[in-house]
Amino acid sequence: MTGATTTEVPSAATGAAAGRAVGGVAAGMAGGSADAGAALRLASRVAGVGDDDLLREVAFGLGADVPAQVRPARYLATGAGEALRALEGPSADYGLLVLRVPEPLSTADVYRRADEMDLARGEADLAERRRAVEAAGADLPDALIVNDLEAAARALCPAVDDALAAVRAAGAERALVCGSGPTVVGLFRSVDAARGAAVALGDRTPRPVVAAPWRGPATREAAA
Repeated sequence: MTGATTTEVPSAATGAAAGRAVGGVAAGMAGGSADAGAALRLASRVAGVGDDDLLREVAFGLGADVPAQVRPARYLATGAGEALRALEGPSADYGLLVLRVPEPLSTADVYRRADEMDLARGEADLAERRRAVEAAGADLPDALIVNDLEAAARALCPAVDDALAAVRAAGAERALVCGSGPTVVGLFRSVDAARGAAVALGDRTPRPVVAAPWRGPATREAAA
């Protein structure tokens, strides 16, 4: 495929390195958290410790999204990220286009700007959205596929707007900022559609990356 890189979402064992290769440093792809989760898994294996609750307790001390990386899966995370509820995967595969913006953003700066912009949701709104997510199950409607940090990331890095527009123009069903940015992701109804978009955007630097959902053994058996 000319001008585009295609990859499969990796397994838990290789996710940290691959996430860093796709997103780079300060890209909003949780590369540091994935590294921490991988390090904890390796340490527990060497030490012969099989207590996932203990690992997640240690993980939470390292960062809010590290507990979900101890055993990577699809979770509904609440609290500050320490309360995890495993969710079923989507009913059908989809394609994900990852488009980096070559301007690093500090997570702390994005959160600071979000506070300045008063982007935080109230408790009632959060509770309502949690109920909506729980009711929707594996396939979320577009109204629930949002990133509340997106406005802050766009304010600090105007190049994000261009990346979002490019992904939408390439046919994405939904485009949004990943994490604290500046990386942008687009959701497509199929991997082939995402690959076509990657070809269309292949002249960008860095080049776009296409990913497909990774299904663990249990998920694959259930799907079969």
